Amino acid sequence: MTTLAQVALLLTLLAEPLLALAADLRAHLRARRGAALHGPAPVPVADLTVVVPVRGDVHELEMLEDLRDEGERVLLVATAAHPSAYLRRLWSTAGRHGFRVHLVGAARRSGGATHDGTSRTGLLRAAHDVLTSGYVVVLDPGTSLARPPAQLVGELVAAGLDLATVTTDVPPHGVLARLQGVEDALVARRRRRAPWLARGGAHVARRAVHGDLLRRHTCFGPGDEAELAVLAAARGLCVGHLDARALGRGTGRVRHWWARRVVEAAGAFRLAVVNVHLAVRHPGLRLGPLVASFAAVPLLWWGVLRAPAALAAGLLVHGLLSAVRTRSGPDVVVWLHPVHVLVRALVVLPLGVLVHLAVAVRTGRSGVLRVHDAWWADEIAREQVVRRLPGPGPARATDWWARR
Repeated sequence: MTTLAQVALLLTLLAEPLLALAADLRAHLRARRGAALHGPAPVPVADLTVVVPVRGDVHELEMLEDLRDEGERVLLVATAAHPSAYLRRLWSTAGRHGFRVHLVGAARRSGGATHDGTSRTGLLRAAHDVLTSGYVVVLDPGTSLARPPAQLVGELVAAGLDLATVTTDVPPHGVLARLQGVEDALVARRRRRAPWLARGGAHVARRAVHGDLLRRHTCFGPGDEAELAVLAAARGLCVGHLDARALGRGTGRVRHWWARRVVEAAGAFRLAVVNVHLAVRHPGLRLGPLVASFAAVPLLWWGVLRAPAALAAGLLVHGLLSAVRTRSGPDVVVWLHPVHVLVRALVVLPLGVLVHLAVAVRTGRSGVLRVHDAWWADEIAREQVVRRLPGPGPARATDWWARR
């Protein structure tokens, strides 16, 4: 038992930097062999809409200055249940920069609640009621792109992707932000094979694909951002990661940083464990390591209590490998990262399970992904019926209707 716990402890501490170094070595060997093919430069595509879901924070409206050059291609989506003062500020900001506004739901009544509970995913789903462009760029308020949105869409088209994620960095101010920078650097190359590992709310997609994915989205809460890419990959769509960078807001206080980590763990538990059938049916999703991480928590606790030597060796080697990978040996934050990984495995993951159970009990939903509709399910408006009917007969309901 102790030997097994030692192995689990060392794998937990060393898997992340070893995988990062292996990915770097593989990329270096491919470059030496000339395997990297460079196609024609992407052509910017202007047929897009930048969708920004706003949630009632006045400071969010002050962070929309970076999108002023996009003008009417920006669509601000908010719930109509916000206070009138906030809505006036919203319309003022939109009018000053030429943005469009789409309000969702009923207006707030006097003395009622200030928020109708519409989630970010719900706002994005409602935005498709007014979208007409061919492509969608989704940004959170306060997130600025390093490249113009038209260029991002051009890269999406050139790569032949249906949906692409974009990594959101944070300013390296403070220990927490620098710690997140080390974590992002270790998983940078792995995002190309598993785009749902990208942190942040920025992504690019074809409008038709985006609307269909949001229609199937569970809107569960934890894991909603990663669910979109996982759902697209499970449906056989082309999902990738763009090397473009986006700059988001800082991590804030320790309490906010901790809460975000626990919510991310709850989302990982839902996507990997609750939807374990996806890990079995679609090995390319690479959800198996997440399942193993949750299953190994008892062994990790046993290893920490019974094998302190393995724990110390794992922390030291992890720090060395992280320093080599990030090329920042003197930085003390790099040596704090193995402690962060250990705390995440021992404490954050179990708390994520509890958060998932609490959300499931409160909402009455399990968070199971609905990858495919049943053949008897109602079709959405303006969608062509392409499902095969049961038994002998025409392949499509539209064919049957045309022969009447």
